[in-house]
Amino acid sequence: FTARAAVRTDVTDSSLVEFFRELNAIRDSTVSPVELERARNYIVFGLPGQFETTGQMADQVQELLTFNLPPTYLSTYVGQVMKVTAADVQRVARQYFDPARVHVVVVGDVSRIRPGVEALELGPVTVRDLEGRPVSN
Repeated sequence: FTARAAVRTDVTDSSLVEFFRELNAIRDSTVSPVELERARNYIVFGLPGQFETTGQMADQVQELLTFNLPPTYLSTYVGQVMKVTAADVQRVARQYFDPARVHVVVVGDVSRIRPGVEALELGPVTVRDLEGRPVSN
């Protein structure tokens, strides 16, 4: 999965701290009933918007084919989302979110961002150019 945010340069490091706090909280504690309901509603009520254009329709069919899902998948999707429990969220977070395997990508003024990011000791820092090539320090 991907988590992202657009933040001011001067809060890049503290934003990363907050990202990890939130992601670890999903692993380490049970989501509140209110937050779970909001998340389920966000997914369910956003579903119709994924079928507004022919391109979006094609994307949905592609997803069915890519993941070998049955033709009935979408007709049962809302019911399945509504069955998700707080325990399910925590179980899946523990299974798939491993902070030791996270790749953090930060875009911005390296001279202003790098010191704060390195101080967090998230792992080795590699600076790359717009083409993805490593840049020497």
